[in-house]
Amino acid sequence: MADFVIDFISNGDQTELIIRESNWSPGPMDDNAVTGMNQSLDKLAASLA
Repeated sequence: MADFVIDFISNGDQTELIIRESNWSPGPMDDNAVTGMNQSLDKLAASLA
């Protein structure tokens, strides 16, 4: 099972988002996790634009 840490850091009028993932086993699940995270972050960025 993977571990996730998500930090929201206030930086003046902006917020920095830091996401850390660990304990993924190499293979399809790891690849799918990267793809899924990238898709989620793209959707978040689009909704904030």
